[in-house]
Parts: sequence; C-alpha cells; structure tokens
Amino acid sequence: TLTSHIPAGGISRSEYFVRNIGDERIEMNYFSVDKDYLHQMEIELIAGRDVLPEANSSNETEILINEKALAVFQFENSYDAIGKVLYNEDSIPVNIVGVIEDYHHQMMVTEIAPLAIRHLPDRLGYAHVKFNTIDDEKNIKQVEAAWAEINPTKNLQYKFLNDEINEFYDFSFGDLTKVITVFSILALSV
Repeated sequence: TLTSHIPAGGISRSEYFVRNIGDERIEMNYFSVDKDYLHQMEIELIAGRDVLPEANSSNETEILINEKALAVFQFENSYDAIGKVLYNEDSIPVNIVGVIEDYHHQMMVTEIAPLAIRHLPDRLGYAHVKFNTIDDEKNIKQVEAAWAEINPTKNLQYKFLNDEINEFYDFSFGDLTKVITVFSILALSV
C-alpha cells in the first residue's frame, strides 16, 4: 500500500477544518493513502465506505475521519457523519464518506488527534509491504526484484516499520533517558 506518512513515526500533515463556514477552525492531521491502506494496515472501517480508488477529482474531496474527529466536530455518531461536509482552510468542501477506528498515527506517547484519510496521489511517498513469512532475506529479494522491474532507474531504500519507529523514539527520547539516568544516580549518591 502507498501512503504519505509512516504511522506512529511522529510526523503527519495537517490542515484546519470547520463544520460550518465561520466556525472556529480545528486542526486535523491527514494521511494520503491508496485504496489498500485500511486493509493492509488492519484499520477498521466503522461506518461508510473507503475513498474511491479511481483517479478523478472527486477523490480529493472525499475523506475518512477517525473517532476522535467525530467527537471534535460534534457528530452524534459515526453514521451521522456520513455524507456531511467539512470545509478546509481554503473553504473547499470535503465530503465525509467513512469513519475509521482511532489508532496512533503520530507518536505513541501523545493523545490520539483528529485524523483524516485522503486520496491525494501526488503526496504518496512511502510503500508499506506486508510479508506472509518471516524469511526477511527472501522477502527483501522479492521486493528488490519487483522494484527493479517497475523502476530500474531508482535505488530502493527500505526499512522495517518497527526499526523506523524505534529509530524515531531513540532519536527523540534517547538523550532524555541518559540525562534522567545520570540525575537519578546523582540523586541516589547524594
């Protein structure tokens, strides 16, 4: 599946949305994804449908929202939101076609924020590949062969999702852990 961001990697894009023109603007993160994202990432569609996979301009005005967005925009329930319109910061209407379960799309240590899932093909920068076996070497060779066939002029760069997330948290919190350890030892020795 293709996506604009790595889930739980600490990065996402956001825009401001309102339910009605003139309302207070609410910041909502968004991921741009392809048609296989929900299935591959095992994200439950609670109500409605997924964004349409066909390439046409209406896809850019369809969104899925998570349960947190459902609450923030004060919809009665997931079915109440289906078919309703939100307006982004440019007053462009976007139609809510589905509601997904909440999941940690940003850092695992932060509260889950409102999220929109969108189909914006020009913003897809990552491919998530799910394997059926644990033979990493074999899996990587298969992906490299497929990549060489599809795009032979560009080098394939890959990481395992858990390694990517661990690197992010080591970078973000590694030094903090060392500082706390030093102060803890100093406090114990005093």
